[in-house]
Amino acid sequence: MAIDRITFTVSTELGTAIRDLATELGVPVSSIVATSVERHLRQRSLGEAVQEAQARIGPNNQDFVDEVSAAFDRATRATRATRGERDRGDRQSGQQRSRTSAKTGDGGLVA
Repeated sequence: MAIDRITFTVSTELGTAIRDLATELGVPVSSIVATSVERHLRQRSLGEAVQEAQARIGPNNQDFVDEVSAAFDRATRATRATRGERDRGDRQSGQQRSRTSAKTGDGGLVA
């Protein structure tokens, strides 16, 4: 990857905050700045894509957005509940195997 060296000026407070963050994260100052600019450019690009989509299909219909959000919440709640039941079942099976293991002394394996 080619590297382009850019010099810019920021306030003392911002410069201190950037250097402190870089130190905290253990990365170069340029990495902090580059990541922030990349994020800004992605957000701008996303905003442009949303505007383009709205121009083609019309603005968001809040009722539809609410309906989809509710459906997503129901689906993820059901998935979490199923996962929780499965995890509880796994723990119970593990406890049962431990008890069997202790009784048989063979790791719970039956020949």
